[in-house]
Amino acid sequence: APWWLVENYMYKRLLEELEHCGPAASYDPFEPVKLEALGQAEESLQASLAPLIDFVATASVEEALDAALLRSLWGNQADLSLSAGEVSSVKGGQLENLVSDRRSCAVELLKDAKDVILVLDNHGLEVLCDLVLVDAILRRNAGATVTLHVKDAPVFVSDVTEKDVPEVLSWLQPRLPELAERLQQNQAEGRLKVKSHSFYTGGRAFWELPKELQEDYAEAVVVLKGDANYRRLLGDLHWPYSTDFDDFARSWWKRA
Repeated sequence: APWWLVENYMYKRLLEELEHCGPAASYDPFEPVKLEALGQAEESLQASLAPLIDFVATASVEEALDAALLRSLWGNQADLSLSAGEVSSVKGGQLENLVSDRRSCAVELLKDAKDVILVLDNHGLEVLCDLVLVDAILRRNAGATVTLHVKDAPVFVSDVTEKDVPEVLSWLQPRLPELAERLQQNQAEGRLKVKSHSFYTGGRAFWELPKELQEDYAEAVVVLKGDANYRRLLGDLHWPYSTDFDDFARSWWKRA
């Protein structure tokens, strides 16, 4: 059987077992390792994210979004499902390690976007990097609203659920209080929202996106990250090396 299908099936069976202890989403068996990942991220938070937050405030809009987007990208290295749950510190990658670099196009979309959807992936350092990106978008694009799309249940060890978001903001409060307070204020004002959906804990491809998510995506700039979302984009299939990704995506994602 395909790895992607079996991996999703394994976590579904785990959630079924958890239901014997109450609603599966109310108990996260991966919470201890997620908290450990946050602790391991504290050094990076102060060493690289805090200076980045200051840079975002003073740089041009394009430079600010570019820097925040790049840091968010490299945060994906902190994927605990790929390290068998082992937590370690993560260093950012270099530009030459990017297979395809179209950040300038992404920045142009983000700086004028009205609606941005960020499909969150991992807890720990990555979600901190993602929240810095969210903060940069909301600070430098006054007309933007950002919605965080998260898993509806704990899967893949480190994936972010709806329950995790306020807990991460609370963890941030004594460490980077200004960032935590801005994000909480944006939540209160409706500029920052959180939405969970079962699609993100299943094995379906993006061309099978449920109608309600199709409607969300229709007018939004969507930021996708991580191995699982890449597999969903490609249906976890082998494609000819000559396949043009833009043409492929536009064949089913009409605004791509």
